[in-house]
Amino acid sequence: MEPRIEKLMDKVEYEIDVDSTFPRHYSGEVVVTLENGRTAANRVAVNRGNPDRPLSNAEIEAKYFENCALSLDEAHARGIRNLVLDLESVKNAVQFEAALGG
Repeated sequence: MEPRIEKLMDKVEYEIDVDSTFPRHYSGEVVVTLENGRTAANRVAVNRGNPDRPLSNAEIEAKYFENCALSLDEAHARGIRNLVLDLESVKNAVQFEAALGG
């Protein structure tokens, strides 16, 4: 492992979140203590994508394309997206499987 990552890992601690509403929400908090002693914190009580904090259609689509970029070209990803958004036109599972395989 890279030494600078190991050095950072040595500075990380965790605590059980007694205020967590898990499994309803995947809450979390990060508290960073700076070298001068100051702290900066950010808490997320309700995770994005939870029914209590839903993603917009545009955010879902952006996340889909970001994930697809790991293994598909854009044209293939768009083809799958278009097919899923028009599932009523899919005649059978073979047609759907063919589209997934590219």
